[in-house]
Amino acid sequence: DSFPERAIEMGLRGYSFVLIARDLGVVRQTLYDWAGRHPTFADALMHAREYSLAFYEQLGLSGITAGREFNELVQKAAPADDGTGSAAAGSD
Repeated sequence: DSFPERAIEMGLRGYSFVLIARDLGVVRQTLYDWAGRHPTFADALMHAREYSLAFYEQLGLSGITAGREFNELVQKAAPADDGTGSAAAGSD
């Protein structure tokens, strides 16, 4: 794989520029230097960043959904509250 392709693939997995640089065996500043000299690499980095942000946004949205489902299950399974802070009478 070429460096631009690898950068995009890593962005799709949520890698930051720091992790992309590490994987390519350079420091982050080198990525910026390469992007300044190679428009194809600059475009790949732009896409990698967008993909990385989308990865974490989707992950967060998935967590929010999972949280709602979990909360609904807990509410359904919990004993009724009689307002005193203890389980309703007869739920033993």
